[in-house]
Amino acid sequence: MESNSIEEPKSTDIFIRPGHPDFLDLPWNYPLIKWSKHSSRLELLPAELSRHTVLFVNYDGLLFGKRTERCGSYRNRLHKKFRRN
Repeated sequence: MESNSIEEPKSTDIFIRPGHPDFLDLPWNYPLIKWSKHSSRLELLPAELSRHTVLFVNYDGLLFGKRTERCGSYRNRLHKKFRRN
C-alpha cells in the first residue's frame, strides 16, 4: 500500500560554530509565536512586513534571528501538484 504522506524528521541536528551559543535553552518544543511566554532571551525589535514570524534572541548582547519555516506548506503544494499529474 502506497502512502501519500511525507514523514516528518524524527530529530533535529544542531551544528554549533565555535564561539557561538548552542541555543539549547530556547523553547524548541513550542511554535515560535509562543516563545515569548517561555524564554526571557527574546528582544522586541520594530516589525517589518514579512511572510514569516521572525524572533530575535539575545545572548550576551549579540542578537540572533530565527524565522518560521514554511517548507511544510510548500511541500504540501508540491505533493498535490505531483498527485494531479
